[in-house]
Amino acid sequence: MLMYFFFSKLEYLHQLIVLMNSLLFNCIYSRHSPHTLNLM
Repeated sequence: MLMYFFFSKLEYLHQLIVLMNSLLFNCIYSRHSPHTLNLM
């Protein structure tokens, strides 16, 4: 049970990191090309 809890936390953290990376990438990318901001 404890291991399952740990792995679910790890999965949650992984999802959070992926999300943050994609947001960061969007911010950087939108600076280089302004038309991408309109898609969001």
